[in-house]
Formats: sequence, structure tokens, C-alpha cells
Amino acid sequence: MWSEAAAPLSADRRALAIPATVHPVVAEALSVLFEDPAGGRHVVTPQGIFVPLSSFMRLGLDTGLAVRALHDAGLLVTERGRKVRSHGEGASSEPGVLLNPRIIAAQASLPFRG
Repeated sequence: MWSEAAAPLSADRRALAIPATVHPVVAEALSVLFEDPAGGRHVVTPQGIFVPLSSFMRLGLDTGLAVRALHDAGLLVTERGRKVRSHGEGASSEPGVLLNPRIIAAQASLPFRG
């Protein structure tokens, strides 16, 4: 969980750089999530882009497959070996993954910290 404020990913910064090694179904799901202004619930944090697991489920994608594919492609930011983390406070906390900022082609203009 992050103590710093998170910001939504604005539409002009959605150019994705998805490696060819990502499972095609997961790559397509990421494209849909980032292109859909109403359905994308991802949040930019100082460490990367948080995507709730429910966003993958809404697209009918198995969350285990998504997490595994993103991890295998080196696109997840892990914390003490954990691939899934929580974002939010208390009852509004939800599980998700933190994508490495390198997935955003225009990352230089986003507030990431290494």
C-alpha cells in the first residue's frame, strides 16, 4: 500500500510498450484496459501503475494467467517476492498488480521513482 497520493493515467499518456514475450491474451487485455477510459481503473503511483485484479476478471481473463504472464515478461514490480499487492485503505483496499513503468512508452513525463 502506498502512502503517497496516486494519480489517474491521463489519456495522452497511454502509449503502451508491451514486450512481444507477453502472452497474447494478456497483451490484448492490457491494451483494452488502457484504451477504455470508462473501464480502466489503473492508477499511477510513484512506483508504477497499479491495476486491480478485478479489471482482468471483468474482461474474462484468469487472474493467475495474467499475473504469471506479466511476471514472466518482467513487467511486475514485486515487493519481497510478492506479485500481488493491495491498494487503497480499509474496506476499499483491493488486490492487484503493480506494472513496471517501462510499460508506458511516455514514462519520462510520469511521476515514477526508481
